[in-house]
Amino acid sequence: MACAFIRYTRFSLTKLFVQDFMSRFEQLRSLINSTEQDFAKFYGKGVQSAGTRVRKAMQELKVLAQEIRVEIQDMKNR
Repeated sequence: MACAFIRYTRFSLTKLFVQDFMSRFEQLRSLINSTEQDFAKFYGKGVQSAGTRVRKAMQELKVLAQEIRVEIQDMKNR
């Protein structure tokens, strides 16, 4: 009985990790997609304020990427 519970728990945790991964992936995708117009404005038209928004988004992307790296490393080391 306990063995079945452990298997079920492992399956549930694996399912949660996959859902969390997809949530993180969607965060990355959303952040990148949201900066597309600002990239075009800065590189195409030279709008300085768009460049500031791109730099801010890139910093957020860096922080998110580092959080994901740490999560992956923790999962590998279990």
